[in-house]
Amino acid sequence: SVRKKYWQLLLPLLNNTNLFDNVNPSKDHWLSTGAGIGGLAYTLIITKSHIRIELGISTSSKEKNKVYFKKLLKNKDAIEQSFGSPLVWEELSENKMSRMKFELQDVNLFNESDWENMNSFFILHLPKFENAFQPFIKHLK
Repeated sequence: SVRKKYWQLLLPLLNNTNLFDNVNPSKDHWLSTGAGIGGLAYTLIITKSHIRIELGISTSSKEKNKVYFKKLLKNKDAIEQSFGSPLVWEELSENKMSRMKFELQDVNLFNESDWENMNSFFILHLPKFENAFQPFIKHLK
């Protein structure tokens, strides 16, 4: 599949983070890996219109998810300053999960001429995304 081919290309290029070292390419439009505490995951998403890096909070408890989200949100300025750009913060109060994300619009997985641009986005921003959140994730428990 196109998705699997893309993941096979991208994964070896993610040298500045160990997040996806033990993750295998799949046919899905997303790849996920744990963020160090149960229910939190870093996810890479690829679609026909955009790609994104996301930190999802989806423990089995909606209440706990919202508490985690609010704790991270309190450190929004520090996290975004460390990351180097504003992020999209989605509490999704109707939903069980919450998430923070960073997107690149106007790229299409099914257009291979976009792949270099997509790779550059993930290679550059994923390590910064991880480094911005990780110190605060450690203190969530």
